[in-house]
Amino acid sequence: MQAKLEDIIEGMELQSEQTKPFLNLNTGEIVYVSQEALLFAEDDEEYDHLPEWQQEEVKTTISIIESFGKYAPLPSSFDINEYDAKILL
Repeated sequence: MQAKLEDIIEGMELQSEQTKPFLNLNTGEIVYVSQEALLFAEDDEEYDHLPEWQQEEVKTTISIIESFGKYAPLPSSFDINEYDAKILL
């Protein structure tokens, strides 16, 4: 699997409290899921009342949760110490 560094950096920059990015370790694809989809997936809540696009997001999120080792969460800005990163440069 090869992931583009540009895609990983973009995923880290685009994440928010509402959206979490995950790296598919098999394909290198960055997958974004909402906090709401994570709650539905983690709590096994019914989601068939949601719009089709949201149902697909919840299915993807369930796949992420159940596929241990297939996806890796990208680090947030809180996980990265800018000072230490500057020393490495």
